[in-house]
Amino acid sequence: TFHCIRLERYAKQMTSAVELGLFKAMTELSWTAIALFLTSYMNGQSALELLSSTFSTLPPTTFLAILWIGIITIAYTIVAQSYGQSRVIPTEANLIYTIQPVFTAILAWALLGETLGTAGYIGGGLIGAAVYLVVLDDDTSGQREKTSDDRTLK
Repeated sequence: TFHCIRLERYAKQMTSAVELGLFKAMTELSWTAIALFLTSYMNGQSALELLSSTFSTLPPTTFLAILWIGIITIAYTIVAQSYGQSRVIPTEANLIYTIQPVFTAILAWALLGETLGTAGYIGGGLIGAAVYLVVLDDDTSGQREKTSDDRTLK
């Protein structure tokens, strides 16, 4: 996808996956702040009034969930993706991202006891078959894109 190709370019320019991750996080934070101020302006409130009225009605456990989402599911994954993508070419990164729904279904089954319906099994099979065909085609063509093993991101 476009994101993987763009990330490949920036991963080569940065010296650290953490640096790239922080840059991405700050960009997202900036866009969030802009959206907050626009929303508060459209509602005729200050940004602090809007935040106060929104968060005052939430139970305290919500703040723990917000911290978890912010630290683990956003900040960590931004840094981990930047680090990982600095080590593989965009085509391989896309293949890894493509099989993510299959692993999500497996983890949901293993950790939460969830089950798949017929459509879920068909979808997982189609994803697996597509990834297999791409890998098989890459192996049989004998041509492979230049790898990025020589990058030294920390």
